[in-house]
This record gives sequence, structure tokens and C-alpha cells, in this order.
Amino acid sequence: MLDWFVSEQLQEEAEARFVRKRLRLAGDNSAALLLLDQQVRE
Repeated sequence: MLDWFVSEQLQEEAEARFVRKRLRLAGDNSAALLLLDQQVRE
């Protein structure tokens, strides 16, 4: 019954981990942060 919800949660958590990793890589690099911002908005 809640399989769709669990699947959606897992997908959202994976995306959050991806963004967190990219933020760590970007560090204080403003160009990298702007690029990441554009990618997340899509």
C-alpha cells in the first residue's frame, strides 16, 4: 500500500545525498556553487 511512498522517499534521499556531496566538492568556489544551483533548479 505504501510502496510508492517508500520508493519516492528513497529517491528523494538519494538526490539529497548527491547534492550534499556536490556541495562538499564545491567548497567555497562560487562558480561551482552557481553551477550546482542551476542543476538543482532543473
